[in-house]
Amino acid sequence: KYEYLLKDLIRCGCCGRVYMGRYVLGGDAVYRCTSSLKIRCDNRSINISLIETIIYSLILNSDTLLKTLENPNEMLSQIKKELKQNEQLLKNEEKELTAKQKQLENLITTMTLSANPNFSLYTKLENDILTQIDLIKNKIGLLKKDIFSKTATVQNFNIEATSQHMIVKAQHNRHEL
Repeated sequence: KYEYLLKDLIRCGCCGRVYMGRYVLGGDAVYRCTSSLKIRCDNRSINISLIETIIYSLILNSDTLLKTLENPNEMLSQIKKELKQNEQLLKNEEKELTAKQKQLENLITTMTLSANPNFSLYTKLENDILTQIDLIKNKIGLLKKDIFSKTATVQNFNIEATSQHMIVKAQHNRHEL
């Protein structure tokens, strides 16, 4: 079985889709954009031998990465720790959002009950609160994306695919490595 080291890791610079490995007996082995399965984008394929040789050399020369690959459970623990931290940050941001929305409601109530409302002050305060609400919503969106990504990583974590053994095994598929 041919091991594609960079499968699902390379993204197309034109359309953002992942690259897939394509090995043709007697032909070139390349990573190519998955958009070519439906609507072809203009991005070119990448020669597998070239890109994997470069990446493989970088991996072999990286003590930090090799130490991580020696103990994939440590990597999984770190991802789980980051996931838990982000889930707590999300809860905090959601509480902050609720507080800002309540602050906006209180401002509106105060404004409508006021005998002499100061519209310019009200507008400035409202705009400030709305800006803060938008920033919090953006943070929440980013946290949710990161949580989704980390959750998928934890669920799909495969010690074999995240090990030094996988890299050594992949080397045997290619004479150039």
